[in-house]
Amino acid sequence: MMRRLGIIFAVGLAPLPVSGQTLTVSEVQIRACADSAAPWEGLPQCVTDAANDCQTLPGGSTTIGIVDCLSAETAVWDAILNEEYAKARTLFDDVGGGDLTISLRDAQRAWIAFRDADCAMRYQRWIGGTIRSVVSASCQLTMTASRALALRDLARNTP
Repeated sequence: MMRRLGIIFAVGLAPLPVSGQTLTVSEVQIRACADSAAPWEGLPQCVTDAANDCQTLPGGSTTIGIVDCLSAETAVWDAILNEEYAKARTLFDDVGGGDLTISLRDAQRAWIAFRDADCAMRYQRWIGGTIRSVVSASCQLTMTASRALALRDLARNTP
C-alpha cells in the first residue's frame, strides 16, 4: 500500500504546463552562443540568455517556470555536448587510437558523476527553500555548457 501511495504522491509533484503555455528556449540562440565562444575562455556571458528570455513568457517567472526554462536550455547544451563528445571520440580514434578514446570516455563518465554530485550537493545546501530547484537547475546548465565548450576546444587542439 505504501508503494502505491508513493507513486501517487510522486506523480502529483510532477510539473504541469504553466497556464497552458509551453515554455521554450531558442536553440538557434544557444547554438549561436556556443559558436561565438572564444576557445578556452570559460563560460561565456551568453549562457543563460535563452533561459532568461524564456522566463519572460507567461508562467516563466514562477519557480517551476524558471526551472523549466533552465532545464530547456540545459537540454540544448547537452545536445551540443554530445555532438562535441562524438567529434572528440572520432578524432581521438584517428590520432591516438583506443587508449586515448578510452581515456576520454573515462574522463567523461567521471565528469558526469562529478556534475551530478556537485549539483546534488547544491540542492541539499538549500533544502529548506524553494530556491533549491533553481540552484540545482542552474548548476546543471552552467556545468553542461562549460563541458560542451571544453570538449569542443579539446578536439580543436588535438595534434
